[in-house]
Amino acid sequence: SKMTTIRSPIILQNKSSHPLTFFFSPKQAPGVATMKPSVRITVPAGGISAVPLGYTNNCSISLVPVLEGSAADSLTPSNNSINLDQITHLPDPVVFSCDNKSSGKHGVYLIGKVDVDTTTFSKERCFQATLSIYPPMMLSNLLPVDARFTVEFQDSRFESKSLVIKSGDTTEVYEQNPQSVLRMSVSGLSGFVEGVFICPARPLSARPVEQSRLQLIDSKREKLDVVVEMACTPSQELVFYTPYWLINKTRLPILYSPDGNRMAAGPSEMPGPDGKYFFSSNRIAVRVPECSKWSKPFSIEAIGTSGVLEIPRGDAPDLVTQPYGIKVSCYLAEGKFKRTKDERSMIK
Repeated sequence: SKMTTIRSPIILQNKSSHPLTFFFSPKQAPGVATMKPSVRITVPAGGISAVPLGYTNNCSISLVPVLEGSAADSLTPSNNSINLDQITHLPDPVVFSCDNKSSGKHGVYLIGKVDVDTTTFSKERCFQATLSIYPPMMLSNLLPVDARFTVEFQDSRFESKSLVIKSGDTTEVYEQNPQSVLRMSVSGLSGFVEGVFICPARPLSARPVEQSRLQLIDSKREKLDVVVEMACTPSQELVFYTPYWLINKTRLPILYSPDGNRMAAGPSEMPGPDGKYFFSSNRIAVRVPECSKWSKPFSIEAIGTSGVLEIPRGDAPDLVTQPYGIKVSCYLAEGKFKRTKDERSMIK
């Protein structure tokens, strides 16, 4: 038996976490008296749909996201449409912008990327193109605590976008133009003042992962470096994390120092048992509040190592000669937090 497969040469793929509505606007074909009607297709979050046969040529396409919390029809279809006849010659990637009809409300952006498969159907001298749509920016909070991220827009007519991202979560931001300078702040961390991060405009083409630093200052004017990892996939992906977590399993109130001379930057209150104290120095000294002398600084860089540290119980001679024995182990944090090393201290 023979099998005939009818397929569309153009596939739509939604790489965002919100539904996308695509609008197809046919053009009048030469020598044809009637024109096909305009149609729309909604592709669910993470979904795939084929462009209807008959709409893959002599047709332009625009789109709009269906965002939670947005009033119905508050966003216009993208200002820029693409001609499906030229889909294999589009700039890579292409930025779509959708205006907001509500006064004072910011519009949104989307990024489109075309991948052309010329191998699968090479015998038929055909191709299949996939138009994938991505959110313009993705923020990942890999700090051990929830934090507030505020994106400030260059156009002063619009209010900044502020959102709380829970520890370990990733949030899509649609209001940031991926071709513009990014200015944002991080706040809501106990004991720290707001920190500001500025990222210059960069090409949207694929590039190696880059790292930058966001500096936070606590109430003692001590500084903590937060790593900002930036990638283009083609979404602008920003991941915020600290190089080290200090986890106190001793049930003693342990204080931390990067050099044995001063307190490390930290929250206004020490974390409770098993709480995570974030840290950016690769060396550390410790002591208990009853003792004024820090331990000798030691490295916390080598994963999989452990050792025993002795620290005095206090300043009195009898307390110095009867120190606490603290076991210190270095691990790599698990799962999505694997960029961070955690130091666990336990009574030996």
